[in-house]
Amino acid sequence: MILRIADAGDVLGMSAALTKGEYEVTAEALEPCHARVLHLRHLTSMLQQYGDASLGAANALALDYRAAFDEARLIALPSSPARCRTSRR
Repeated sequence: MILRIADAGDVLGMSAALTKGEYEVTAEALEPCHARVLHLRHLTSMLQQYGDASLGAANALALDYRAAFDEARLIALPSSPARCRTSRR
């Protein structure tokens, strides 16, 4: 099952790196590409030093979470609307 197709500049495995866990999926290139490995000590140093990098990482993790949640909802509840809103009174 394809979970998503990464674009140039996307970071793969950040949540696994930050939690020091295993990467839950595998990646396969659809065409020739170059990949760079950023070691955890460099990532954490960069996130501590640069606030913009930390916000970017948080945003990327939030988008990954949302995509995983949406995919799980499609699998579990294929007939449900894309987004349900509840009103607060």
